[in-house]
Amino acid sequence: MKNVKKLIKMVSSVMLCCLLVANIFSTHVNAAVISQADPNVQLYYAQLSGPGEAAYDSYLGYVAVKNLGFDKNVVIHYTKDGQTWNDFTAEYVKADPNDSQYDIYSFNILAPSSPITFAIKYQVNGQTYWDNNNGNNYHMEYPNLVVLGKSVVKTVKIINNPSIIYVKNLAYQKTVTIRYTTNNWNSYQDVDAKFYKAANENIDEWNIPQNIPTGADVKYEVLYNVNGITYIDNNFGDYYTNW
Repeated sequence: MKNVKKLIKMVSSVMLCCLLVANIFSTHVNAAVISQADPNVQLYYAQLSGPGEAAYDSYLGYVAVKNLGFDKNVVIHYTKDGQTWNDFTAEYVKADPNDSQYDIYSFNILAPSSPITFAIKYQVNGQTYWDNNNGNNYHMEYPNLVVLGKSVVKTVKIINNPSIIYVKNLAYQKTVTIRYTTNNWNSYQDVDAKFYKAANENIDEWNIPQNIPTGADVKYEVLYNVNGITYIDNNFGDYYTNW
């Protein structure tokens, strides 16, 4: 009987150890997933800006940085020729109304008729974090004039073209909808956007419908439905106007 009790105790100890190891392994896996899902710094999107934007022939972009401390330094590390690298300090815009973990920073780098390669450096609390596009850096030149990062869907202006919706090509079956209001969201209407073309293998272009009314009171947002998920571009909470 004494040997049986000893055996039971030994088996129980082994099972407990296995359970603890499994919990530790599981925690590490979840932590890795969380780390990948919520990076400390990530590009929202970048585009070549044109007439009507902040500057002509410049690269305009927005960056998401996790609010890890009050004093932050967000820098765009870029090159136009692949050899000489420069730093451009991004400016604070506001807290992200769609994701309370993050603050929004913007940059506008003059680069007329030049391609640009860049990465993002985020310094806070004595630590430095990078978004270098998984080691590939971000690269923009004609005709690839838009890069989507954290933003899965973004409405932008490219040179003289009207507003175009860019979406990450996450699946073949997808819908893009314009939701607009003329009375400050007391009511709204939905209109389907039209697929235009594939900008590249990762991004599709969709056109804003022509039958949306114009005027200072017209506000709209873009809803991108794919894989059972709806992604919303509401211009960082400020919505878009159609006039």
